[in-house]
Amino acid sequence: MASNDLYGDGEIPLQVQEFLQQFDQLQQEIDSIRPRPQNHNQPDLSKGEVEIGTVEDADGTLPGASLEGEKIARLFNIPSDRRLRGRTQATVSNYRQLAKQVNILHSSHHAQSRLDFPLESILKLADGTITLGQLLTPGWRLRNLRDVFLSCCETNLGITQNADDIFTLATGFLCAGAKSVVTTLWAVDDLSAALFCIFYYQRRHQGYSRSQAVQKAQEKLRSMTGEELCSYLQQEARQAEAEYQQARKKLKQIEKNTPEYQELVSEKENSDRIAKNFRNLWKQAKQVYLNTLAVFAVETFLEEISFPPDLQAGDSWNAGINRLSFSSGISN
Repeated sequence: MASNDLYGDGEIPLQVQEFLQQFDQLQQEIDSIRPRPQNHNQPDLSKGEVEIGTVEDADGTLPGASLEGEKIARLFNIPSDRRLRGRTQATVSNYRQLAKQVNILHSSHHAQSRLDFPLESILKLADGTITLGQLLTPGWRLRNLRDVFLSCCETNLGITQNADDIFTLATGFLCAGAKSVVTTLWAVDDLSAALFCIFYYQRRHQGYSRSQAVQKAQEKLRSMTGEELCSYLQQEARQAEAEYQQARKKLKQIEKNTPEYQELVSEKENSDRIAKNFRNLWKQAKQVYLNTLAVFAVETFLEEISFPPDLQAGDSWNAGINRLSFSSGISN
């Protein structure tokens, strides 16, 4: 016993012995009533063991959000009734209903943190908002929900001025019942957020854990060069265009006003939308890539004439601002 070390070879005082006996007895009683650790194994997305729902581009202003939603839906074969897309579907009531049904919720739209009044931090949907205050009420108890991915701005941005804990939108989902929430700390770029989500879910589909998938997605996004990004977007655009053309050919062979025809029409429209989004993003990526090369060319010239610029003073080279930003993803 460790207490012998305190008294050397001498006898332990009686009072100390009685205390140690009472302590051991109390410890045994605590162990007997303490709940056993439960097995909170993460759901295996590679085996289709869970139901996944998505909320995509609630106000129609985020093409990257629509893009990531399509890619995630195809990766996990998410049915249309578990996807809330755009202004007609991504409403407050539909959001709440979906959150109660699924095990994993991917939420990709606008959000805003209120540092001055955290309970008024909001998720922006098609017909209104959901506040942190609402998420903390008993009406938002989500018993089936395990994982939440908030692909929105500032969903874990908060301060500890008014309480010991940070009250953020992520806190709201954890209190509602979610076991894990992937969130953001700042305003994120639409394209870089979409790429990060796609990389994340690809790793989850391969069997990686949440933390491993986040790490792998971060590494891939940070190491992606401008040339690699342009190539990736161009390849995805060509694939979507090929699927669009294939759907058009099938439509000519199927009788109209049949369920199969309507399904192919929806598939054609989705492929066309994805192809357009990828083409636009590829043009944007290429332009920013060329702009970055121009900056390096000017930097080299100024250094040659002994007038070196301080690129680190600009936001484009600020790692804190651009950890997930589009510019850092293609210029490093």
